[in-house]
Amino acid sequence: MIGSVLTVCTGNVCRSPMAMGLLAQALPGVLVSSAGVQAQNGTPIDPVAVSLLRDCGIDLGGHRSRSLDVAMPERVDLILVMEDAHRRHMERAFPMLRGKVHRLWSEGDVPDPYRKGLPVYEEVMGLIAASVNDWAVRISALRGKSRLVLPDARHVCACKWM
Repeated sequence: MIGSVLTVCTGNVCRSPMAMGLLAQALPGVLVSSAGVQAQNGTPIDPVAVSLLRDCGIDLGGHRSRSLDVAMPERVDLILVMEDAHRRHMERAFPMLRGKVHRLWSEGDVPDPYRKGLPVYEEVMGLIAASVNDWAVRISALRGKSRLVLPDARHVCACKWM
């Protein structure tokens, strides 16, 4: 059973917090956290990411970045990364994690929107939201939940990203 998920990106100020917020909203009862492989501890979440998450009813304005440490991966059941490079980094640093680390988007890397303007953030938010929905369906099935957050099983939040 999956009771905890860690989302990982590079700086832990855009992609992984966005995925964390959406996953936590879609999977009540699952502990969801985030970290970055090159994060500077204590950096505030990007303001554009905060705004997009607020559109989904998620307030992560108080989020501060965390650097991935040795204990984090061992305390969770599933790790979702934004890029294949993150997966390779984690599997090299923590060989015992093989099989526990997966890309959030099954078709490729989630691009980093940091400082690239609102249209790029919106595109990335849509990609993350769709990927979170797919993972929420899978995790809910593994947890024995017969129904997802919304009846049509295509929406993790009531925002325009889905």
